[in-house]
Amino acid sequence: MFNEKFWLAIAFLSFVALCIKYVLPKINKALDAKSKKIAEDILMAKKLREQAEKLLEEAKAFHEYSLEKSQKIIEDSQQESIKIELALKKELEEKIAKITAISLERLKSEEESAIRIVKESIVNSAINQIYSIKFNDNENAKIIDSSVNKIAKFL
Repeated sequence: MFNEKFWLAIAFLSFVALCIKYVLPKINKALDAKSKKIAEDILMAKKLREQAEKLLEEAKAFHEYSLEKSQKIIEDSQQESIKIELALKKELEEKIAKITAISLERLKSEEESAIRIVKESIVNSAINQIYSIKFNDNENAKIIDSSVNKIAKFL
């Protein structure tokens, strides 16, 4: 009456019933735990992504601030170097003017000294020539007085 197909069907159905009763809840629990874990990982990834975006925005803001600050430093240093350059040029011009004035003054002094030496030489030469000529005392006195007056005009 019962053949082997019947017993095979009963064994299969029993196996499926046991699997449904004992194994399926464990599989459902495992799948639920996995889905919860995946959901938590997704939430954690979203939070981390938000934090990363905030950090990226902060980094961009800091980068822009740094660029602005460095540009300002460059501009300030260029302006400062121009001021220093102008001050140094002015100082150099003043020193050159002082040195030029001193040199011109020294040159004038040397020129006056040379002129004085030449005049003295001329006077001495004239006096020597006068003494070499034999005049009487009266003529010598007139010539000397005339020469002294002329020399006084030059000095």
